[in-house]
Amino acid sequence: MPKAQQKNSGKRLAKTSRAKTRKPSSAIVRVSPAPERPWELNEEAITILKNSVAKGASDEELKYCLTVARRYKLDPFKQQIWFVKRWDSSADNGKGGRGAYVWTPQVGINGLLFAAARDHKNDFGSVSLPEYGPMETQEWMNEGKTLKFPAPVWAKVKIWKKGEPEPTEAQAWWDEYAPADLAKAPFWRKMPRRMIAKCATALAIRQAYPDLGGVYIPEECERIEEGYTASGRQIVEGVSTGTHAAAQAVLAEKLAGKRPLSAPEPEKVPTEPPKAQIPTSPIEVKPLRGAIEVDYIEDPTMPYIRGDVAELAGFFPKDLVLRRKNDFWCAFAEDVKRIRIICDAEGFKLEEIRPKAEAKKAPAKQESAGPTIVAGTIERVQPSSDASRAVITFATKEGKKGWTCFDKDIYGILTSNLGKLAEVIIQTRESKGKTYTNLVGLRKVGSTEYDSDGKTPIVQRDRPAGGQTLFP
Repeated sequence: MPKAQQKNSGKRLAKTSRAKTRKPSSAIVRVSPAPERPWELNEEAITILKNSVAKGASDEELKYCLTVARRYKLDPFKQQIWFVKRWDSSADNGKGGRGAYVWTPQVGINGLLFAAARDHKNDFGSVSLPEYGPMETQEWMNEGKTLKFPAPVWAKVKIWKKGEPEPTEAQAWWDEYAPADLAKAPFWRKMPRRMIAKCATALAIRQAYPDLGGVYIPEECERIEEGYTASGRQIVEGVSTGTHAAAQAVLAEKLAGKRPLSAPEPEKVPTEPPKAQIPTSPIEVKPLRGAIEVDYIEDPTMPYIRGDVAELAGFFPKDLVLRRKNDFWCAFAEDVKRIRIICDAEGFKLEEIRPKAEAKKAPAKQESAGPTIVAGTIERVQPSSDASRAVITFATKEGKKGWTCFDKDIYGILTSNLGKLAEVIIQTRESKGKTYTNLVGLRKVGSTEYDSDGKTPIVQRDRPAGGQTLFP
């Protein structure tokens, strides 16, 4: 063998021997994790969800359920959220009539607190101990015997938010939430304070953080399948006090003059004296369910309708139509009288805002500037006391700026994204010498872009190819 080949062969043998004697390395090798796609489901996962989280749901109904779960960032596989199918007599059935099945999202009280603390790190404070009203005797039947136990008439809970001088308080009433058949509700009999306090806590959380609206705990829905409405009121003689049909009946009687427009109903005089007078505790006034604002300033013939419109609209008659103008709901002035009657009947406060006397003489001039896009950092979201609007504060290149937003969905999104960069749509309009500037839509919040309506997120844009998904 030539000397050159012998030299190269010797080098290879030496290199091989060193490789065999080399000690194993203890260095950490970083491996990129597999991409997480929690909403990309195979057939097995779909079947599991249909049998557990949303029993009996079709593919389209399961789409809705998972969209809600993703909106609240709760994992159905961890039992953080589930869905219950119930009949709603006031729901639109898509055939011009009323009555349809709806899917109601539900979470446990701890899951609701978890979502509030997770999404509101900047202002989430604490939850007070519940306060209770006077104890009242409740009865239930067991094997033909009437048994009794004491329960609080109501419970109150306060939610403290950082930076706020006053807490958000909510009150839940026993007769609106406790099951009608207490024989089937052992927890309500054994732990009455705890059960009604859960309902009050859930109410307070949703009032303090409107972006969590629409999510209920099971204790709030006990009466839904026992002849009660979703808001906890009893159905009497086939007509619920909180349904569209009941509102129509009350409205027809009042317009016909059978009932006064705002005075309370006259008490019925008994034909014979009662056998015994039982002393009762003083009647406590229940809080209002919401508030409506009627603004005549811009257009007296078609005023703006603001506030808890979504909660009240289900009681409107079919011929009372709300219209959209400048991204707000409006109604004909002649319909305001009927809206007031419905508000009185359903426990909503109605406030009318009218122009000043000197402003009535001036000709109505309406000018509206086109929408503009403003970029900045979300610093603060301050809802009003009735949650009908919120003041949004942004840090922009020109300094701090604030606008009013009347859309709960929009300011709910901003509330859960405090401190993030955002691009928002601002609408400025002038009326009778005054300028009104409002935040009417979203273009981008953080890394999420929004559709042309200004509040629907564009999800999975340019999504990489994968398995079957419920969100194309």
